[in-house]
Amino acid sequence: MQEVIVLQEQLESSSVITAELNSSLSSSLLSILELEDQLLIAFENPISIQLLDGWNMIGFSCIEETDITDALSTIADVVLILKDNNGSVYLPEFGFNGIGDLTPGYGYQLKVSDYILDFNICEE
Repeated sequence: MQEVIVLQEQLESSSVITAELNSSLSSSLLSILELEDQLLIAFENPISIQLLDGWNMIGFSCIEETDITDALSTIADVVLILKDNNGSVYLPEFGFNGIGDLTPGYGYQLKVSDYILDFNICEE
């Protein structure tokens, strides 16, 4: 009889643990879905910035990697140099791309020869 009681207690304890795990997993899943929604809203509402004549710091907030020449095509005539955190450069005047593609979440230093209003790096 005592074995049955112990077994019943273990079963009840296991049910409580399972319920707590399910609650924790549901909470984690909900947090992930909320974050995903926030990211979708951010990507649906692109960020436009002003670039000053000279050096600027920009973040690449697009969803996927993009070729530098495509990303900067709307301001190509005023781009002097773009640098990444490794010191690699893009020099359009010489047709040199030492960076490759722009990477989501990375920052870059951009030098332009004119003021640019409402630049969005994610629009081509």
